[in-house]
Amino acid sequence: MIAYVIILLVVVHIIIGGTRGLYRHEMIQKYHYDFYDAHPRSFIGKVLYNLNYGIFSWTTFFISLSSVAIAFVVIHVYQQN
Repeated sequence: MIAYVIILLVVVHIIIGGTRGLYRHEMIQKYHYDFYDAHPRSFIGKVLYNLNYGIFSWTTFFISLSSVAIAFVVIHVYQQN
């Protein structure tokens, strides 16, 4: 059961982090925020940078952990009934 929860946490974390990173990239592009002026990057470099920022952040970790904890509790309560 613990392995299932850890695997679920990793999968949810990558999905949420990827979504946050891509959203961050889109907002930087949309509002023409000159975020990359110090380090000129290609398009792929910008996307990968934002994915890295989205996946490896404490905020994403806590969002993922909370989501998995809530799902685990709901599944556990549902199975008892």
